[in-house]
Amino acid sequence: MQEENKVKKSFFQNVKAELKKVIWPTGKQVVKNTFATIVFVLLITLILGVFNLIFDFLKGKWFNVLFPEEKVTENVQVIDSTEQPATLEEASTEEQSQEQTDATEGSEQENAEAQNTENVENVEESTVTE
Repeated sequence: MQEENKVKKSFFQNVKAELKKVIWPTGKQVVKNTFATIVFVLLITLILGVFNLIFDFLKGKWFNVLFPEEKVTENVQVIDSTEQPATLEEASTEEQSQEQTDATEGSEQENAEAQNTENVENVEESTVTE
């Protein structure tokens, strides 16, 4: 325990001794160096901003010439306001007819899948019997 205290004391004494050797800057030097740092940062910011504008300009003008983009067209369904149902009853009947159409399409698809399954089974049976 005493050894630890001696080590701590000697450590802090060494730190204090080293800090006395440091030559601290004067107030004028601190202001001068701070000003130089701020000017340097602003200069680099200005240079990078100019490069950014130049490359942005070149990208807009020349990149599209060298590498034209493929134009993507989307199918957009336009709904005419005259096609809208006038009453709530008409809207519900249209929804019901749409549901019936969907159900019919679903059953047609199921029938086609069942037919395909039967055809595959028939082909398998015919190959087994041969």
